[in-house]
Amino acid sequence: MAIVITNGEYYIQNTKTGKVKKTKDINEATQFYNVNKAMRKILGKPAQCKGYYLFDTEDTYVKKKNNRKHYSQDVRKLLYDNAKGKCAICGKQLLFSEITLDHIIPLNQNGEDEVENLQICCYQCNQMKGSILPVDLFQKVTEIFMYQTEKKTTHSLKWKIVHRLLLSCIK
Repeated sequence: MAIVITNGEYYIQNTKTGKVKKTKDINEATQFYNVNKAMRKILGKPAQCKGYYLFDTEDTYVKKKNNRKHYSQDVRKLLYDNAKGKCAICGKQLLFSEITLDHIIPLNQNGEDEVENLQICCYQCNQMKGSILPVDLFQKVTEIFMYQTEKKTTHSLKWKIVHRLLLSCIK
């Protein structure tokens, strides 16, 4: 499997200095033999790789970038104001420049790419949520919290009381 980065017309070619060069010849394109390394290249150079996606030259695997809508600053501002500038997952107060848009129901779970399916999040929460439903994220965070708290608790009787109290609050 040899993966190249393309936008359908140009291909990404690495230079010795690490800069991104674009070429129309697929034979001059940098070949990646690992999807993660190719994605790191795209994520590491977002401005130069905007609109580019991974393409397997052997056609055994193709990962094409979703054709997501690009939302205007007005829409982002509206979402920001509706959320009072707080991350929808952790509640952290965010600057407008810090927000990321998260699909409440992920696109890969048949969520719509519409404003009604968007919320603002901090980058860390958006990465943590990934492509799972909010209820699944809540369940996973709860399991992690309960397990880690139990591990660090030295008083088993106190933990049993707190554990029951916490469970009654979240169910």
